[in-house]
Amino acid sequence: MEAIQSKLLVLSNVTSEVAKTIANHESRHFLLQPALNCLSDAEYALSFGTKADSPEQASMWFKMADFQLRSAEIQLKHIHKMIAKYGVNLQIIGG
Repeated sequence: MEAIQSKLLVLSNVTSEVAKTIANHESRHFLLQPALNCLSDAEYALSFGTKADSPEQASMWFKMADFQLRSAEIQLKHIHKMIAKYGVNLQIIGG
């Protein structure tokens, strides 16, 4: 549980730093929202894991939290690659 909490904190901090980096508001929102959703889901699962009635239930919730954190990490890596390639003024264009 402590490892999950630690990873959640680290990824939340990384997300905050990335949010400060991307200049365009719409691009920032579009790119960061999936990672933020994953972090929120991880936090939710972690809270249920700490209140679980049995070790099996706690394990299930912690596995869900870990999955969501790995998903957020993938999203953030993708965002870092986009920033490296297109710069902090990147804009998402679409219909």
